[in-house]
Amino acid sequence: MITDKKKPLIILWDFFRSKSLNRFLLIAAITYTIMLSIWGAASPNQIVVNISNTLPFKVLFITFLINNLLCTIDQLPLTVKSFLIDKSIPDIKALEKKRNSVRIEVLGSIDNTTGRARRYFKLHFYSVYISKDGSFIKAIRGRYSRLGNLIFHLSFFLLLVGILLSTASRSTGLTVVAEGQTFNGLEEEYFSFTPKADYTKRHADVAFTVEKIVPRFWNNDMLLFTGLYSELEPIIPKADSNQIVRLNSSYMPDIFTYINITGIGISPRYLLSDNKGDLIDTAFVNLVSFPPGSPDSFQLDSTPYTVYLKIYPDAKIGSNDKIFNRSNYLRRPVYETKIVKDEETVFTGLLTEEDVAEFDDIQLSFPEARLWGQYRIIKDQGLLFIFTGFIVAIVGLIIRYIPIKKEMTLFFQSDEKRTSVLIGGQSEYFPNLIVNDIVKISRYLGEKRN
Repeated sequence: MITDKKKPLIILWDFFRSKSLNRFLLIAAITYTIMLSIWGAASPNQIVVNISNTLPFKVLFITFLINNLLCTIDQLPLTVKSFLIDKSIPDIKALEKKRNSVRIEVLGSIDNTTGRARRYFKLHFYSVYISKDGSFIKAIRGRYSRLGNLIFHLSFFLLLVGILLSTASRSTGLTVVAEGQTFNGLEEEYFSFTPKADYTKRHADVAFTVEKIVPRFWNNDMLLFTGLYSELEPIIPKADSNQIVRLNSSYMPDIFTYINITGIGISPRYLLSDNKGDLIDTAFVNLVSFPPGSPDSFQLDSTPYTVYLKIYPDAKIGSNDKIFNRSNYLRRPVYETKIVKDEETVFTGLLTEEDVAEFDDIQLSFPEARLWGQYRIIKDQGLLFIFTGFIVAIVGLIIRYIPIKKEMTLFFQSDEKRTSVLIGGQSEYFPNLIVNDIVKISRYLGEKRN
């Protein structure tokens, strides 16, 4: 009766620790992750987060981690055993039958020959065991390679910790800051925050001033956008030097915070005055400007006027007010302007930095402009563990496959002047690799090969 009760548990144990299940779950997890990446490229971040938190995703990865743990426990005795050199006397008949085995004869005693063989193996990073009577040598290279399996599988648990922490703690804020402006980390400075209503005081631990924003375009002046970087002066926490952020690389104020730039636009300064030239208002406004000619608008504070603009950052006005934009660099901007009051257009025209729009005894001009950047600030306590998990996995694969495990056995028989050496061996995954090693040590030791 006891045996019958154990059978279902044994079947369940064998199923969850099977390598076939491990391979299936690994392929399924990779496929699921690729699908999430594809969705992430075309969908808002929160949608991807919601999908990754669904029950099938959790069941898949929990089952995968249980299977990895059981496989690791199951393989642990074999892994430890593989670190040891088998010191038993080799089977001579079996060694002679090996396809790659050779027998050579060398001058000198067994002691002299074993000493030379030992030096050869040590120079080629083999671990060596010499029998007490000197009748055989066993050498192993890559004896700890199976440790890579253990390290590789343990890396998944680091990834699990990272994923759990990331799911619980990750938040992403987007803010727009122009050159020369300072971001203080206040909640109202973010125009987007995910998850919503998850702003905490720890987000105020980041503050910086934007020193400059530098876009890159193909062949310097052409319109094809190729890169973007921004120089920041950190305020909180303070840093010894300015930091550079790019589209594909971040500045880390601390190990859980990542800042990068995700987009740019033009921020012209408008100057509003009366017909006598007395200043009414002036301010910088952040507008969409890429691609050139994209429409955007803003409201003149405390007035009924709405200004609609199309910005051409490096333009020339031709005949019939035709605009020729030469590049995307902010050099000689031209503003295609329309001013509306109570749904009635009061001004239309093209303005440069020297021009003034006059309407209703009011003057409007754009004497200067600068770039603004959209910055993404991520707080995530799990990314460090995820990154470490990937590094540990790579280290495990390197230990496992570089170098490939090789084993060689040398058996000695001697008379007074000559020693006969039987050499055989094997290598993991690629059996023919051991042939080169057998040939090299044969040439190193032997005078005549049979």
